Amino acid sequence: MTTRPGIVGLDSLAYTRAKGLCHLLLIIRPDGQRLAVTDHDRQVTFEGDVYRPIVLGELSADRREAALRTGSQEAKGVIDSISITASDIDAQNYVGSEVRQVIVDWIRPWIVLARHRRWIRQMLRTGASFTATLEGRAQQLQRPQGGRFGGVFTPKCPYRLGGKYCKKDIGQWTQLDPTNTGNATSSTIDSVTDSTQSWAVNGYQSTASQHYYVLLRPNSGVGTINQGSGQLRKILSNTATTVALDEPFETTPAQTIGYRLGQGFAVSTIVSGRARYEFKVATMAAEVDQWFRDGAVIFASGANIGRTFAIADYRSSDRKLTLLTPTPFDVAVGDKAIVLVGCDGLLSTCRDKLNNVLNFGGDPYAPSAQAIISPPEEV
Repeated sequence: MTTRPGIVGLDSLAYTRAKGLCHLLLIIRPDGQRLAVTDHDRQVTFEGDVYRPIVLGELSADRREAALRTGSQEAKGVIDSISITASDIDAQNYVGSEVRQVIVDWIRPWIVLARHRRWIRQMLRTGASFTATLEGRAQQLQRPQGGRFGGVFTPKCPYRLGGKYCKKDIGQWTQLDPTNTGNATSSTIDSVTDSTQSWAVNGYQSTASQHYYVLLRPNSGVGTINQGSGQLRKILSNTATTVALDEPFETTPAQTIGYRLGQGFAVSTIVSGRARYEFKVATMAAEVDQWFRDGAVIFASGANIGRTFAIADYRSSDRKLTLLTPTPFDVAVGDKAIVLVGCDGLLSTCRDKLNNVLNFGGDPYAPSAQAIISPPEEV
């Protein structure tokens, strides 16, 4: 064994280290699933995670820009149907995932050369390969931000219908088809308790095959307390008297507010497949034509469970819904779906349809960019 002390040893290590470098990618999906992969040819254990090898065909150079201008990176690889599956890519399960990228010496994994955090903006597949576009923190900072005061002003209202800035109670139009209703004896920001109930433990638990939701809405004969009404959340689990939510309410509900539990209405007829994405829910309420346009459909069972799709058209006579974008998997008769009312952000809609003009967040009278630069006109 030859020992090379001092600067000679450092030079030797720097020369040979590049031959032992590998990328470690820890992907944390929005649903909480973690996927640890590496472009090395064998498993690498790093900080408690075991990174399994995949065929990572290409990882583009890290593009960085000055100031807050965003940089991006592309990753290409092969769909192995074990770590990366075609069904997950088609269902867009990786979009929005956090990617923690580390470059290490696989011989000495405790030696870290670089760390980066990125998020998957889009992920596409072509045949048996995939391409993922990664964006950095600067890209998120460049997205429109704002609330009731401040932010970007637009002619259309930027608030989410029924959200904390919109403040409109849309519970009366949420098509839930409740299987259980009642009045809470106690409620918090992430649970609803009714001590008069005796539910089967985890009878409303959301699983891979079915989801249950709780809708806050005053029931008939009660309806005097409306704080938090209209909010819809997925049930994570339940005891005999309490349902726990997968995410907290946006507005803390009143302690004794009414609630409804359900999965939505069943799809009754498939008008056309994924080419037109039209189906009927014959048992839901018959609102006027286009009432649910710009709203959303949340699937609580079936192949598209847990996914939300925008509504492009609604016909009242036969409750036909047309989705704006294709579903990753075919909708089948019997699939449960929750239908939410829509808003196009216009002042006229806020005033005439929803009677909520007091909370309208747009500025329809603001001059356009063209009007600002146009020359003055003689009066």
